[in-house]
Amino acid sequence: MDVEPGRTLVVEDSVSGVQAGKAAGMTVWGFVGGEPLCLARGRTVLAAAGADRVFDRMADFRHY
Repeated sequence: MDVEPGRTLVVEDSVSGVQAGKAAGMTVWGFVGGEPLCLARGRTVLAAAGADRVFDRMADFRHY
């Protein structure tokens, strides 16, 4: 896509996806709104994996 990794935003809902995006030098936001289990502990898990922000509703996406 010919875009610098540092100018890229990844929205990811998995630990491996967050880790891959961070390893590539990208900004990664974790999304935890997909499943009840994600809501229960997803914020902590994705933040621990390196997510720069974690959110649970796509409607909140524009507020960041």
